[in-house]
Amino acid sequence: MTKAIITKSAHDKLTQLAQKYAPKIICGFLVGSIEGETVCINEVREVLTRTSPSFHFKPNWYNYNAILSEIKEEGKKVVGEFHSHPYGGPELNLNDRKILGYVGSAYWIIATMSEVVLWHFKSGETSDCIEKISLEIK
Repeated sequence: MTKAIITKSAHDKLTQLAQKYAPKIICGFLVGSIEGETVCINEVREVLTRTSPSFHFKPNWYNYNAILSEIKEEGKKVVGEFHSHPYGGPELNLNDRKILGYVGSAYWIIATMSEVVLWHFKSGETSDCIEKISLEIK
C-alpha cells in the first residue's frame, strides 16, 4: 500500500478516544475502502476492552462481534483496526508485534493522545514486513 487517506473527523476521534479512555487502552475498527494502492479511512468504531495484570488488553468479544455485525449490516467495510497507547508513543511495542504475528496481514493504527500512525503488516514465507505508512488527513 503506497497511500493512506483518513478523514479529519476519524483522525480527531482517534486522539480523543486515547485521551478519553486513558490510562486504559481502547481499540476498534477502521471503516472505509481500499482502492488500488490506497486505503481510505472514513470512520472509526470503538470496541470496549479489558485489561489485567496478566494480559496487555483484550477486546470485549461480545461487543467486538456486535460492532463488526453493525458495520457489515450497514454495507460498510472494515479496512483495519486500531488501539491506543495512552501514555506511550505510536511505535509498535513487543506485544503489538506478537499480536500482528497471529494476524497474518493487517492495517493497524496506533493512536496516542496527540498522534495517529498507520502500520501495515504482512506475513511472508521467508520474513515478515512491517511498514509505517504516512496518513493524508482530508
